[in-house]
Amino acid sequence: MSHEARILEPDGSLSLAALQAALRAKGDAHIRVSRELGFDQNASNTGFTAGAVVYELSNTLTLHCAAGPPTVAEFLCFPC
Repeated sequence: MSHEARILEPDGSLSLAALQAALRAKGDAHIRVSRELGFDQNASNTGFTAGAVVYELSNTLTLHCAAGPPTVAEFLCFPC
C-alpha cells in the first residue's frame, strides 16, 4: 500500500487519525514509516524514528507530536 493510500479517506480527504496511523505503520519494510530502536540489527539501513510531528492547520493551529517512534509513543496535542 502506498503512503497516499494510507492517509487518504475513501472520499479523498485527509484526517488526523489516518495520518497518525500512517506514521505508526511498520508493515512492509519497503514503505515502513516508523522504526523502533533495535529494528533489524543485521540490515545495513538500521535506524530508528526519533519522533513524529503533525501540524493541524485549521482555525486553531495545533501541534501533535510523539516523542519517540509513534508505534510506541502517543501523540500529544499542543494548541498554538
